[in-house]
Amino acid sequence: STSSIAYMPFDPASTEVVLDLGRSLYKLMFQLLLLIESNHKISSNVVNHFRMNEDMHDISDLYALVRDALVRYISEAELDCLESSTSTEGEHTPTPS
Repeated sequence: STSSIAYMPFDPASTEVVLDLGRSLYKLMFQLLLLIESNHKISSNVVNHFRMNEDMHDISDLYALVRDALVRYISEAELDCLESSTSTEGEHTPTPS
């Protein structure tokens, strides 16, 4: 019986590339672990802070309302500015005599 796996000769350059990829992957996984641990610490601190300060209130809904109102106002102001510039476009052009 013959083997279906092809023999690949030893290539030091490709072996070095594979080793570099492995090292980079290890570093990336370690950085990801540090990031997850930092996120957990921050989340724990926020939760503990909210538990200790009972007079704190969640104002995210109010923030969203104010943000939406500001965006709407800016959009309307830009539209009004655009409409006024197009309506007066031909009024101040000199007429040939």
